[in-house]
Amino acid sequence: MPRRPHSSAQAILLLRVLLDSASGWSHGYDLMAKTGLKSGTLYPQLIRMEQDGLLDWLDGGGLLLRFAGPRLAASDIARSEEDPLLPVRLREGGRAVGGTMSWGEAKPLAPFAEDSPFHGLTIPADVTVSEQVLAQPDPDLVKRTI
Repeated sequence: MPRRPHSSAQAILLLRVLLDSASGWSHGYDLMAKTGLKSGTLYPQLIRMEQDGLLDWLDGGGLLLRFAGPRLAASDIARSEEDPLLPVRLREGGRAVGGTMSWGEAKPLAPFAEDSPFHGLTIPADVTVSEQVLAQPDPDLVKRTI
């Protein structure tokens, strides 16, 4: 789906302020003071701009690695609708150690395959898998996963 350009008055104002302060970090409070935008307008706009930047980078051949940690597992991201930065919708609940249809104890990571972007990295012994975030079953699931 094509993305819309950031052409609203608020987006243009925010872009101008960001360009003027391109030499350093800008905090949300400072951006609100400089633009006059309320947090309910500013932060969703920043999120859209960040997401669009990532999507443009991916469209240009970039690789996004997203880890399904506890924050993603506990969030509502991609539960009821698709998220453009996730290849699949996520299933409610997950699979935890000791739960139904699970393994008995946390498992260590296996060595990375030669074609993996992580090939050659040393895996610390204390890094284990204790929970899984599962994809929502979907007729196109096979085409969208590796």
